[in-house]
Amino acid sequence: MSERKRLTGLRSIHGRTFAVCVGLAAFLWLLRTMQDERQVTYVFNIELVGAEASTGLKAELLDSVARAEVTLSPWEHLKGRWMPRREPVRLRVEGLRTPSTEVPSAQLAAEIKARLGKSARVEDIQPSTLAIDVTRR
Repeated sequence: MSERKRLTGLRSIHGRTFAVCVGLAAFLWLLRTMQDERQVTYVFNIELVGAEASTGLKAELLDSVARAEVTLSPWEHLKGRWMPRREPVRLRVEGLRTPSTEVPSAQLAAEIKARLGKSARVEDIQPSTLAIDVTRR
């Protein structure tokens, strides 16, 4: 075997070995990175549902955006970033009669948790209360 063929064979073996090592290191880094839970802030639009059912009243949500601090697994966070759900979170209220009403934003936690995955825990939602203005049509 000539000297040139032997060196070419060694280079290709070293190149493949190096590529396998880099690939393995990247895979192990990804596994390590995806171990711990993450605390992430999500921004959601809010839609008012059930406030105007045959009462002759018009209800308007004054704060239509909420920020939720959520603790969840990195896999759920990654899945949420790859396939985001853009529809608004629904705030269900019924029986509004007074001109101005405040509803705790904690009512949004169940829908936010269902939207983000099983591992999600909603830690905080801002604003803490959602103001609703009720007027006659």
